[in-house]
Amino acid sequence: ATLYFEIRWSRLLEKRVSLRTEDLKKSEEKYRSLVESAEDFIFTVDRDGRFQSMNSFTANFFGGHPEDFMGKHLDRAFPEKVAKRQHNLIRLVYHHGKSVREEFEIQMEDHPIWFSANFMPIKNDRGEVGSILCIARDVTENKNLERQLVNAEKLASLGTLAAGVAHEVNNPL
Repeated sequence: ATLYFEIRWSRLLEKRVSLRTEDLKKSEEKYRSLVESAEDFIFTVDRDGRFQSMNSFTANFFGGHPEDFMGKHLDRAFPEKVAKRQHNLIRLVYHHGKSVREEFEIQMEDHPIWFSANFMPIKNDRGEVGSILCIARDVTENKNLERQLVNAEKLASLGTLAAGVAHEVNNPL
Protein backbone atom coordinates (compact mmCIF):
# COMPACT_ATOMS: atom_id res chain seq x y z
CA ALA A 1 0.00 0.00 0.00
CA THR A 2 2.84 2.38 0.79
CA LEU A 3 4.43 1.75 -2.60
CA TYR A 4 1.08 2.53 -4.27
CA PHE A 5 0.88 5.93 -2.50
CA GLU A 6 4.50 6.71 -3.31
CA ILE A 7 3.89 5.99 -6.99
CA ARG A 8 0.74 8.14 -6.98
CA TRP A 9 2.54 10.96 -5.14
CA SER A 10 5.48 10.70 -7.54
CA ARG A 11 3.15 10.93 -10.59
CA LEU A 12 1.35 13.91 -9.03
CA LEU A 13 4.66 15.69 -8.47
CA GLU A 14 5.79 14.91 -12.02
CA LYS A 15 2.55 16.38 -13.37
CA ARG A 16 2.98 19.55 -11.26
CA VAL A 17 6.58 19.95 -12.42
CA SER A 18 5.48 19.42 -16.01
CA LEU A 19 2.75 22.09 -15.70
CA ARG A 20 5.13 24.57 -14.05
CA THR A 21 7.74 23.92 -16.73
CA GLU A 22 5.15 24.56 -19.43
CA ASP A 23 4.03 27.80 -17.71
CA LEU A 24 7.65 28.92 -17.45
CA LYS A 25 8.24 28.11 -21.12
CA LYS A 26 5.17 30.18 -22.14
CA SER A 27 6.28 33.06 -19.94
CA GLU A 28 9.76 33.00 -21.45
CA GLU A 29 8.33 32.92 -24.99
CA LYS A 30 6.11 35.91 -24.19
CA TYR A 31 9.08 37.83 -22.78
CA ARG A 32 11.25 36.95 -25.77
CA SER A 33 8.53 38.03 -28.20
CA LEU A 34 8.11 41.36 -26.39
CA VAL A 35 11.84 42.07 -26.46
CA GLU A 36 12.22 40.94 -30.07
CA SER A 37 9.28 43.00 -31.33
CA ALA A 38 10.45 46.19 -29.59
CA GLU A 39 11.90 48.90 -31.79
CA ASP A 40 14.26 49.87 -29.00
CA PHE A 41 17.88 48.93 -28.46
CA ILE A 42 17.83 46.23 -25.77
CA PHE A 43 20.92 44.37 -24.63
CA THR A 44 22.63 43.04 -21.52
CA VAL A 45 26.33 43.28 -20.70
CA ASP A 46 28.59 41.89 -18.01
CA ARG A 47 30.93 43.80 -15.69
CA ASP A 48 33.57 44.03 -18.44
CA GLY A 49 31.14 45.51 -20.98
CA ARG A 50 30.78 42.31 -23.00
CA PHE A 51 27.42 41.57 -24.61
CA GLN A 52 25.45 38.74 -22.98
CA SER A 53 22.23 39.19 -24.96
CA MET A 54 20.83 41.51 -27.61
CA ASN A 55 17.54 41.89 -29.42
CA SER A 56 17.41 41.66 -33.22
CA PHE A 57 16.57 45.35 -33.65
CA THR A 58 19.89 46.32 -32.03
CA ALA A 59 21.89 43.73 -33.98
CA ASN A 60 20.26 44.78 -37.29
CA PHE A 61 21.07 48.42 -36.61
CA PHE A 62 24.75 47.53 -36.16
CA GLY A 63 24.74 45.28 -39.24
CA GLY A 64 24.63 41.79 -37.83
CA HIS A 65 22.77 39.11 -35.91
CA PRO A 66 22.58 38.91 -32.11
CA GLU A 67 24.94 35.92 -32.02
CA ASP A 68 27.62 37.99 -33.84
CA PHE A 69 27.90 40.21 -30.76
CA MET A 70 27.73 37.67 -27.90
CA GLY A 71 30.83 37.83 -25.72
CA LYS A 72 32.17 40.82 -27.67
CA HIS A 73 32.96 44.16 -26.03
CA LEU A 74 30.76 47.26 -26.44
CA ASP A 75 33.28 48.74 -28.89
CA ARG A 76 32.30 45.97 -31.33
CA ALA A 77 29.04 47.89 -31.90
CA PHE A 78 29.68 51.41 -30.64
CA PRO A 79 32.45 53.89 -31.50
CA GLU A 80 35.35 53.70 -29.02
CA LYS A 81 34.53 57.02 -27.33
CA VAL A 82 30.87 56.05 -26.79
CA ALA A 83 31.83 52.53 -25.64
CA LYS A 84 34.22 54.00 -23.02
CA ARG A 85 31.49 56.32 -21.75
CA GLN A 86 29.04 53.43 -21.54
CA HIS A 87 31.60 51.28 -19.73
CA ASN A 88 32.02 54.05 -17.13
CA LEU A 89 28.24 54.05 -16.65
CA ILE A 90 28.29 50.26 -16.27
CA ARG A 91 30.92 50.58 -13.53
CA LEU A 92 28.69 53.12 -11.76
CA VAL A 93 25.70 50.78 -11.90
CA TYR A 94 27.81 47.88 -10.57
CA HIS A 95 29.23 50.05 -7.81
CA HIS A 96 25.99 51.69 -6.64
CA GLY A 97 23.44 49.07 -7.74
CA LYS A 98 21.15 51.79 -9.16
CA SER A 99 20.00 52.69 -12.67
CA VAL A 100 21.76 55.40 -14.65
CA ARG A 101 20.27 57.33 -17.58
CA GLU A 102 22.43 59.00 -20.21
CA GLU A 103 22.14 60.50 -23.69
CA PHE A 104 24.89 59.93 -26.21
CA GLU A 105 25.54 60.59 -29.87
CA ILE A 106 26.78 58.24 -32.57
CA GLN A 107 28.04 59.70 -35.83
CA MET A 108 26.65 57.73 -38.77
CA GLU A 109 27.76 58.21 -42.40
CA ASP A 110 26.17 61.61 -42.96
CA HIS A 111 24.37 62.51 -39.75
CA PRO A 112 24.48 62.06 -35.97
CA ILE A 113 22.05 59.80 -34.13
CA TRP A 114 21.16 60.57 -30.52
CA PHE A 115 20.24 57.85 -28.03
CA SER A 116 18.65 58.06 -24.63
CA ALA A 117 19.82 55.01 -22.70
CA ASN A 118 18.91 53.56 -19.32
CA PHE A 119 21.44 51.19 -17.73
CA MET A 120 19.75 49.05 -15.05
CA PRO A 121 21.21 46.48 -12.66
CA ILE A 122 20.04 42.88 -12.88
CA LYS A 123 20.61 41.40 -9.45
CA ASN A 124 21.27 37.77 -8.59
CA ASP A 125 19.79 35.76 -5.69
CA ARG A 126 22.25 37.33 -3.24
CA GLY A 127 21.22 40.87 -4.25
CA GLU A 128 24.49 41.51 -6.08
CA VAL A 129 24.56 43.07 -9.55
CA GLY A 130 25.10 40.18 -11.94
CA SER A 131 24.70 42.01 -15.23
CA ILE A 132 23.41 45.26 -16.69
CA LEU A 133 20.31 45.69 -18.86
CA CYS A 134 20.39 48.60 -21.29
CA ILE A 135 17.29 49.88 -23.01
CA ALA A 136 17.98 52.75 -25.40
CA ARG A 137 15.82 54.73 -27.78
CA ASP A 138 16.66 56.85 -30.81
CA VAL A 139 15.81 60.43 -29.80
CA THR A 140 17.39 62.16 -32.81
CA GLU A 141 14.08 63.64 -33.96
CA ASN A 142 13.44 65.10 -30.49
CA LYS A 143 16.95 66.58 -30.43
CA ASN A 144 16.39 68.18 -33.84
CA LEU A 145 13.06 69.64 -32.72
CA GLU A 146 14.73 70.95 -29.55
CA ARG A 147 17.45 72.60 -31.63
CA GLN A 148 14.84 74.18 -33.94
CA LEU A 149 12.93 75.48 -30.93
CA VAL A 150 16.07 77.04 -29.44
CA ASN A 151 16.87 78.68 -32.79
CA ALA A 152 13.30 80.00 -33.07
CA GLU A 153 13.55 81.45 -29.56
CA LYS A 154 16.88 83.11 -30.44
CA LEU A 155 15.31 84.62 -33.57
CA ALA A 156 12.31 85.84 -31.58
CA SER A 157 14.64 87.47 -29.02
CA LEU A 158 16.66 89.07 -31.81
CA GLY A 159 13.43 90.38 -33.38
CA THR A 160 12.35 91.87 -30.05
CA LEU A 161 15.76 93.49 -29.62
CA ALA A 162 15.69 94.88 -33.19
CA ALA A 163 12.19 96.28 -32.65
CA GLY A 164 13.35 97.94 -29.42
CA VAL A 165 16.40 99.48 -31.13
CA ALA A 166 14.27 100.72 -34.05
CA HIS A 167 11.81 102.26 -31.60
CA GLU A 168 14.63 104.06 -29.76
CA VAL A 169 16.15 105.34 -33.03
CA ASN A 170 12.79 106.69 -34.17
CA ASN A 171 12.08 108.38 -30.81
CA PRO A 172 15.02 110.67 -29.95
CA LEU A 173 15.15 111.96 -26.41
